[in-house]
This record gives sequence, structure tokens and C-alpha cells, in this order.
Amino acid sequence: MPRRARGRSLSYRFHIRVSWPGIGTIVGVSLLWRPRFKQLWKRYQKLVREVIARAVSEPAAVLKGLGEPKRAEVQKLYHASDLTILNVIWGPMMTVMPHNHQMWAVIGIHSGREDNIFWRRLPDDSGRVEAAGARALSVGDVETLGHDIIHSVTNPIPRLTGAIHVYGGDFFAAERSGWDSETLMEGRYDAERMIRCFDEANAGMRDDR
Repeated sequence: MPRRARGRSLSYRFHIRVSWPGIGTIVGVSLLWRPRFKQLWKRYQKLVREVIARAVSEPAAVLKGLGEPKRAEVQKLYHASDLTILNVIWGPMMTVMPHNHQMWAVIGIHSGREDNIFWRRLPDDSGRVEAAGARALSVGDVETLGHDIIHSVTNPIPRLTGAIHVYGGDFFAAERSGWDSETLMEGRYDAERMIRCFDEANAGMRDDR
């Protein structure tokens, strides 16, 4: 385990205040290793997975720090050029189209359930993808995604699902692809469409009340 960063708390770098020490560990090590981050990313991803696994093994503690999910949203916990940490809340029965990240990721579930379908490009250079595998994630589960992974996400239950997402880069600035849910054809990732998905999920929750 690398030495912990010396000096004052790193909490001043967070976009929102949280009382979850795992974030401090992840960010602190990234700052220590920043000069050699590209060479050490595999070791760092393994460390991140260990930290996230420990955290979601005690979901009540995570929820105490982050707060109970109340609406579908993406909460920024930390955002830098080489690291992004999010608390992603999926709406009931919400589905997100196939997409890539162009960076590695670690996902840990702290409430609800998240179903992932993994996709691969067809060899005919058509831009289409086909299903290649799947994994259902429940509370306490962790999934590691490689740089080139393509996946879609569904929250299959009628309540909110929460997950910590750690990305090895600037999640919001990366040039990414999305695949049409019907044709499975590749296009540019549509951030506005993603925002609409969250808005529609929240509107559906209001209508069900």
C-alpha cells in the first residue's frame, strides 16, 4: 500500500462535502503517483477496486456519508484531469444506451441493483455492436472496466439504485461514443440525451407518487 499523502486533508478539492474517507485515499494516492500515473494505472486501478470494495461492503456507512438517494442524478465527488469520482443514482427502471468511456473505471454498488450488458464492435467496420456478455451487480458488488469497454446500464428495480463510479481521467471532457438503442449504430456520445434520461426518470417518479 502506498504511503498516504502528508499534510492537510484533501477534502478542499471535492466538489461536494462528503464524510467518506475512501475518497481521500483514492485522491491522495493519485496525487502521490501523478508524475508516473500513466505507467502505474493498472496498480492504481487495483487499489481503487480494493478501496471501493471495502466501502460498499458497508453500504450503511456510505449512505451515511453521501446521503440517502432521493432522485436520479450524477453527483460529482471529485473532478480532475486524471481522475473523476461520481455518485451515480439511477432512476427506477432506468436504462442508458450502450456507450464507452475511453478510460478505465471501477463501479461499486451501495444501494439497489445495476445490470450491465457488455458489447463488442462487429468485425465488418459497420459501426454496429453486438452483445458480448452481462453482469448483474447488487449491493456490495464491484466491477472493473477496461479502457475500451462498451456497456449499457439498466436499473431493473422500481426504486433508486446508487453506485460509486471512479474513472481514470476527466469523465466530462473525454470524446466518447454512444450506440443507438434501436439500431446499435455508433454515433457521438450525446450528453444532452443522457441529461434527458435522468430528467425523464425523475418525472416518472413524480408521476408515480
